Amino acid sequence: MAELTPKAEETRQRILNSALSLFEEQGFESTTLRQIAARAKVSLGLVYRYFAAKESFVLALYERLSHDFEDAARDHMPEDRWPERFLFCLRTSIAVLAPHRDTLRMITGFLLKDTAGLYPPENPYSQLHVQSVFREAVLYARLAPDEPQATQLGRHLYVIHLAIVFFWLVDRSSDQEATTRLLEQMERWMPMLAVAASTPVFRELVDSIADAVIGPVP
Repeated sequence: MAELTPKAEETRQRILNSALSLFEEQGFESTTLRQIAARAKVSLGLVYRYFAAKESFVLALYERLSHDFEDAARDHMPEDRWPERFLFCLRTSIAVLAPHRDTLRMITGFLLKDTAGLYPPENPYSQLHVQSVFREAVLYARLAPDEPQATQLGRHLYVIHLAIVFFWLVDRSSDQEATTRLLEQMERWMPMLAVAASTPVFRELVDSIADAVIGPVP
């Protein structure tokens, strides 16, 4: 999409916010583009101008949350070793996603049915930029590995982060206490993970998982 004027971007955001509020109220599958247009007080044609299909709202939400995560993580990243920086990024990601957890849970089926569809070539921002935050969490940490290893490890940590976020989305315990306990356990496991991450066997295994989940390294 070409760069929008401030007025057009304001309209696009109003349509997106209207869609998200309807998804929260009545579910992703039950919401129609006509209802979104009515909530946003715009024509159906204008909705189609900015969002070609209902799935486009999912990508727009993911892009917005990716921007928010990138800003929050980079602005407050602690000067520490990479395990601590990774945990900070992980917690920051969940904090950014939390206000939209119900909506994200409803659309998880769409997100998982076609991973390639989440990151189309014309809109690579979300995956590549979020992944770059995890790379920088390693590369600019204290006692950081060299750049090739940092890039590989950052990719591995990004995939681990996706697994934890998915666990959090499906966590039905009160106030997601199971996720809280998992993160507490991860803090204890970090020294072991740091040792494991330096072994070829671990790197090969996680690389194969990353290739399956987010695609091979370009």
